[in-house]
Amino acid sequence: MLQHKSLPLSDCQIKLDDSGGGRFVGYASVFGGVDSYGDTIIKGAYAYTLREHGKPKMFVNHDSFALPVGKWLTANEDDHGLLVEGELTPGMAQASDAHAALKHGTVDGLSIGYRLRKGDWEDTENGGRIIRKVSHVSEVSIVTFRPTVQPVSTSRASRPKASTKSPPNETLNTSCGMQGISAGRWPRQSPVARNPSISGTLRRKTREQEPP
Repeated sequence: MLQHKSLPLSDCQIKLDDSGGGRFVGYASVFGGVDSYGDTIIKGAYAYTLREHGKPKMFVNHDSFALPVGKWLTANEDDHGLLVEGELTPGMAQASDAHAALKHGTVDGLSIGYRLRKGDWEDTENGGRIIRKVSHVSEVSIVTFRPTVQPVSTSRASRPKASTKSPPNETLNTSCGMQGISAGRWPRQSPVARNPSISGTLRRKTREQEPP
């Protein structure tokens, strides 16, 4: 599933282009320490996704059903974290609003939308994770509020039992803007959910692919 991990504005070290062109640079994630989710991200964790998937999309508040408000020109790791340089789309109302909010400091920071696969992390005794690899960062958002979701615990005691009827890969491709979708389930606002004939056909196909 798609997870979110936010960085407070004070830690993003965002710098705006004084020319007013809508460019800015900052950190979407930092290495070391223990974040508010109980996780520690190791330097080099983003190398795979940057190499295999390239630069992420730019949204506001992880709204991947809306048009991107800009584009990330660069996304690279340095010794401190994942450094991104972005440009907000000229002439776009939401992009102008985002630029004003960044300049005024009324947003909480940046947040990544990412996926982990088995083997990307190690569990810690306190219920957190040591993340050595991030398989995919699909987007980096400017966020009004940092998510209040509790740390994702993957310890054996708190890990839910897997259903024997779940397909091996429950996450659909996000190229269509569907994020964190389990097999046969779609957001209520998605075209699939609004069209019973489409969703019914896909659910039947999902059941046919399930192991006995």
